[in-house]
Amino acid sequence: MLLAVVDIYTRSEGLPTFLSVVLARLMSAYFWVTILAAPTFLVWIHRARVRQRWFLDRYRLPLTPPPDVSPWRAVGVWFVPVASLWLPYQEVEDMFHLEPSEPADENPLLPMWWGCFIAGGAASAFFNRAAGLERAAEQPISEGWLWLNVLRYALLFVAAVLAIRWISEFERRTARRTTPQTETATTASSG
Repeated sequence: MLLAVVDIYTRSEGLPTFLSVVLARLMSAYFWVTILAAPTFLVWIHRARVRQRWFLDRYRLPLTPPPDVSPWRAVGVWFVPVASLWLPYQEVEDMFHLEPSEPADENPLLPMWWGCFIAGGAASAFFNRAAGLERAAEQPISEGWLWLNVLRYALLFVAAVLAIRWISEFERRTARRTTPQTETATTASSG
């Protein structure tokens, strides 16, 4: 598979360039990681919203207006063609707004995560368009476009690291709700 991907990018009879080999390995790794990570992330976000809705219902927190926490919407917004440019970010931001925060909480860096994710998608669109034009002309893809694709993978890698960071921060904040100290304080204030 790796050599087929290298051949697509070089279309030369000689040895592939270092950049094209690195890019082929990145593409292969990115493909398999995406196949595993995307469904896992969507299942996690659904379960996180279910758990969040359960906590809101159980403790009857006085929020005005009452939040509309929909686990299916949190997953579905990723598949709405144009709205998926901002709705997933708003859903994740809403998840954090509904969690109690403390001064010691880490900043989840949501704008940076979403910016890297969208910029990676834009770089992908530019690269795929340029690669398609050069393939149609039966020319090897220029090195500048290959560097753009490397930038794409770098942006998506940074977005993935930041996503792992905010997921762990969200889980930490949610776990705080289940500690005995939090449960007795919340029950006493609602009772």
